Amino acid sequence: MSKPVQNIRNLIDLANDAMINSDVPVRFTEFCIQEIDLQESPSSSQRLRDLINAAGGVDRTLNTADIAILMAGSQAGSVAGQVMNIGPGGTPVGWAAQSFERVAFPHEIGHIFGARHNR
Repeated sequence: MSKPVQNIRNLIDLANDAMINSDVPVRFTEFCIQEIDLQESPSSSQRLRDLINAAGGVDRTLNTADIAILMAGSQAGSVAGQVMNIGPGGTPVGWAAQSFERVAFPHEIGHIFGARHNR
């Protein structure tokens, strides 16, 4: 098993721990881990568009999965991750920087499910 695949599986476990600790009755499972070759844009929003375009649209990006997260090699300026939309009904696609993956990966998944920043 490759190191990136095991790393993503560990992040899924971490996200599940966050759900358990927050009393959220949702658990994540791996559907597909796929390596894609993208130039990392300095624009956070452009990274989302590039991910969707690389697969040929939102439906092909998700490929029957509920969400898709790109693990990027670097931040976009000071941004460590972003999702297309916060909450249900939006496009459940996001990205997270590997340098902050233990925080950014579950954080961005939380946004996809409607969680906002503490106010």
